[in-house]
Amino acid sequence: MFMPMKKAMKIMRNLHLNYLWIVSVAVVLSIVTGLVYLIKNLIPKINILISDLKISKIKLEEDISKRKEIEDELKTLSLTDELTGLYNRRGFFNLAEQQLKLAKRAKEKVYMLYLDIDRFKEINDTFGHNEGDEALKDIAMVLRDSYRESDVIGRIGGDEFVVFPIGTNYETIKIVVDRLLGKIDIHNKKSNKSYKLSISIGVANYDPKKPCSLDELLNQADKLMYSQKKNKKKSLSLLSPTNQ
Repeated sequence: MFMPMKKAMKIMRNLHLNYLWIVSVAVVLSIVTGLVYLIKNLIPKINILISDLKISKIKLEEDISKRKEIEDELKTLSLTDELTGLYNRRGFFNLAEQQLKLAKRAKEKVYMLYLDIDRFKEINDTFGHNEGDEALKDIAMVLRDSYRESDVIGRIGGDEFVVFPIGTNYETIKIVVDRLLGKIDIHNKKSNKSYKLSISIGVANYDPKKPCSLDELLNQADKLMYSQKKNKKKSLSLLSPTNQ
């Protein structure tokens, strides 16, 4: 008995569709299986790559951090006096110039102290250059103890120091100077060294109504300091090394 053509065609069409569906599923499964295999093999490599990237990032951050530390250290060294830890001439000038600009803008007077260790050459000649260095460090310590962190303190020459006491006016500048001299007296009383530290100070005033350069202000203070040194009635009393 023969099957009607129409029914046979329908069966054939259904079989064809089923075949296509089976083939499609097989293809999809094959692709998925391939992807799973690929991913399975790639995951360890990806993990290694991620790990390498993390290590590279850490090394890069460390390199950047070290470079910044070196740059900061070089910057500090370029602005700081190695012996005393105070600002050197370059560091002091940079900050002092800023203070003069601020004073000019605010139309405020500012004061500068220029000081020099009395008979410093005699300390070097009598007790040696190492002791001379100790005297410089002692003065630097007294200066730091006498003024605030906001004040600009520098060593700009052999035994020459400068101070920009921020916010000081005509009424308080004498107090500022007396405080420094008092701190030196206290240091001398506590010291067991065979000499006493003494300084000469010149105080110059920057007036925004009569502006001047930093060099001119330094020259004014320098002249006043040497005038005081010349006119001092008392000089530094030193004992010879044999009397120590």
